[in-house]
Amino acid sequence: MNKKELYVYLWANAIEMTRKAIAEYKTLETEDFFEMLKKSMLAKCSLMREYPYIYAFLLKAYYETAADVKEIIRESYAEAEAASQHKAFDKMDISALRKDIDPGMMYTEIFYAVDGYMLKKYRSDRIVPDEIERDIMMLIDFWSKIYSQKEDEHE
Repeated sequence: MNKKELYVYLWANAIEMTRKAIAEYKTLETEDFFEMLKKSMLAKCSLMREYPYIYAFLLKAYYETAADVKEIIRESYAEAEAASQHKAFDKMDISALRKDIDPGMMYTEIFYAVDGYMLKKYRSDRIVPDEIERDIMMLIDFWSKIYSQKEDEHE
């Protein structure tokens, strides 16, 4: 088995473990997008705690620079992310968002922010689940405040 085959095999298994954890945390059993984000983060941080080497591998593979491996991982991640976004948008209550918010743009902004945060953690070699969980939860609360309608704005 060469590096590419090993990465693909490990990547597929790690993605499946992540899907199972997200399901166990009942991430899609709410219509509140920000609650979905919190449950998803709790699920991923639980994996980081229980299987630190697997999560470290996921980050290494995600940020891999070897061209043959990078392309396969990016394609697989793009497919998983598109499916995840589709499921979240099917479930979420868009009426809870401010009227002037484009949900797709909001999702993209949040994705870029979390991606940048995790890249910084990866590059600093400081993957500390409690720290990540605390920081991302604070960001989710912040996003909820800026993107959600106030109670008196609901129709």
